[in-house]
Amino acid sequence: PDNYQSVHHLMQRLKVPPYQNHSTPKQLMIKYRIPLILLFFFFILMGLLIFLLLFNNKRLQKEQHHKELALQQANHLATHDSLTGLANRTLFIQESEKYIATAQRHQLRLTLMFIDLNNFKSINDQFGHEFGDKILKSVADIIQNTTRENDTSCRLGGDEFVILSLGALDQQAVESMIKKLIHHIEELPVASSLQFGASIGAVVGTPSLRCEAKALLRRADTLMYDVK
Repeated sequence: PDNYQSVHHLMQRLKVPPYQNHSTPKQLMIKYRIPLILLFFFFILMGLLIFLLLFNNKRLQKEQHHKELALQQANHLATHDSLTGLANRTLFIQESEKYIATAQRHQLRLTLMFIDLNNFKSINDQFGHEFGDKILKSVADIIQNTTRENDTSCRLGGDEFVILSLGALDQQAVESMIKKLIHHIEELPVASSLQFGASIGAVVGTPSLRCEAKALLRRADTLMYDVK
């Protein structure tokens, strides 16, 4: 026909390319604005949820870390002397039982030294408890610097200390260590008139099957008083 206008309109209604009407971006935005707005808020919500999850996870990790540190500190306070940092009686008994079991199983030599400071009460009476505490700290340092890395050093309380050693040390080595301990303790800056020093009793040998930590401690204590 001479006029294709009617055909053109028909093809548009049937949406046959290239007669199909193409929507502009603006028209598409208007047409799909509600789904787009919902999608936008959906992504914002998901982002907020992810942020909250990450923030909460970090907070929980931090709280867990603080709890672990608090537990470690509480455990350390329960098993160590607050003044010297050495093991206390509770930890000493625990470690002693382990040492005894190992010595019995492998037939190893076990050494327990009981240290008592001579005339320490006179130091507290004459110079005060603050000076006495410094002396106790110095004695603890001497013990740690004289003993081996694997030895267990303990402050039982007051002016009493204990050293527990497993294997290697023979009678001669034990005597040498005792002499070193006494020598260094006597060199501490205390008035010579007080006759400050240390008495040390030592039990050396392979523990019997019925041996207990408290029994060893009592025996070393008795030997120390014999020396004193």
